[in-house]
Amino acid sequence: MHSQTHKLTSSQTHKLANSFGTHSRSHSCTHALMHSHAHSGSHIAVQFPDGLEPVIAALHAKGFKYGHYTDAGEKACNLDAPMSEGYEHQDAMLFASWGIDMIKVDACATAETAEVLMARWLTELNGTGRPILFSNCRNGCLNDDEGADMQWQPWCTDTVNMWRTSHDIKATWASFLANLDTLKGRGTYGKPGSWNDPDILEVGVGEFVWDGTDAARNANRAHFSMWCMTSSPLLAGNDQRGAPEGLTSVLTNPKAISINQEYAGNAGDLLTVFNSSAVSTSTSTGMLEIWLKPLPNDRVALALLNREADRTAAPASITLELADLDPRFFGLGSTDLALGTCVAEDVWDSTTSTVNNQHTAEVPPSGVVLLVLSQCTAS
Repeated sequence: MHSQTHKLTSSQTHKLANSFGTHSRSHSCTHALMHSHAHSGSHIAVQFPDGLEPVIAALHAKGFKYGHYTDAGEKACNLDAPMSEGYEHQDAMLFASWGIDMIKVDACATAETAEVLMARWLTELNGTGRPILFSNCRNGCLNDDEGADMQWQPWCTDTVNMWRTSHDIKATWASFLANLDTLKGRGTYGKPGSWNDPDILEVGVGEFVWDGTDAARNANRAHFSMWCMTSSPLLAGNDQRGAPEGLTSVLTNPKAISINQEYAGNAGDLLTVFNSSAVSTSTSTGMLEIWLKPLPNDRVALALLNREADRTAAPASITLELADLDPRFFGLGSTDLALGTCVAEDVWDSTTSTVNNQHTAEVPPSGVVLLVLSQCTAS
C-alpha cells in the first residue's frame, strides 16, 4: 500500500483527495484499508518494517484519510491470526496512536453478541480522544437473507457510524443490484452520523471494467449514482494507479458527490416508499425503477434506473410523473404538482431542461439517468 500511494500521480491524488477527502461528511472520505492486528505485531513488522505510522503520515500529507481493518471476533475470517475480541482497549489505543481516521470491524469468530461487541468498541474508540469513523461490517444490522439475529436493530444507529446491510459485494452487475436492494425501505435509517453501507464501490472493477465503451460508461455511472442517491459511503475499490480519466471522472463528479453529501430528512429510497400509489414507470418484473432523495433548498434528486443486465438490449422509456412527488419537498405545501413545472438538471449530461407535468427518459440497459429537480411551481 505504501508503494501504491507514492505511484499515484500528483494530479490523481489532488483530484481524488479534493473530490472525496475534503467533504465534511466523514463517511465519504477516501480510505486505504489495511489488514493487521495490534497484538499480532509480526504481521505489521514483516509488511511494514518501519511501522504503519509513516504510511499513514504519507497518506495524510497527500490529503487522504486512512482506514484500518480488524475483526470483532477472536480470529480473522480466514482463521490465520488472532483478532480483537477481548483486546478492544489495547487495539483501539494502538490504532489511534497510529493516527487512523476509520476503523472497519468485521464479524468473524465472535463469541459475544453483536450488540455487546459494538457497544464495547464504541466506548473504547471514544475513549481514545481521536475522531475515528466507526464502520460495522456485518455485526448484525443487515437487511438480507440471513438469520433474524443478524438483521437491523435500533441500537445500530446509536452505536456505529455506518453498518453493512448486505453480503460482500462482488464486481458483477447482479451483486451490485442485490446489495442495492438491501437499501430499499431503509432511507429513514440513514442520517448524519449513521449511514447504511451496501459495501465498497466496484466502479472500474470486474464487470465494471472501463473499456471506453458506452456500455461500460453507463454501468459505472449507474453504480456510482445509486450509491450517491442512497447516501452510501463512497469507498473506491479500484486501483487508482493508471486509472483511465473517464473512470476517474465518474468517481469525482462533483454534482453526483453533492447529492451523496446533502441530507434533508431521508437518505434516499424508492419513489414508491415515499408514495405507495405512485404511477410513474414501474414494471411487474422490477426491471425499471425510480429512486428519490430529498435535498436541501427545495430540491429533489431522482435516479431513473434500468436494471437490465443485457447491455445489448434496447433502451427503456422511464416516465416520471410530477404528481407522484410530494410538493412539500419543493416548499409548496399541499399543492398538487399534476400540472406543475420544474427545472431538471441532468447530472451526467450536464444539461438543463423544463419539465411540465412529466418527464420521460430513454435509459440504456445497465444505465441510469440522474436528475436534480428544483424551482418547481404548481398550476
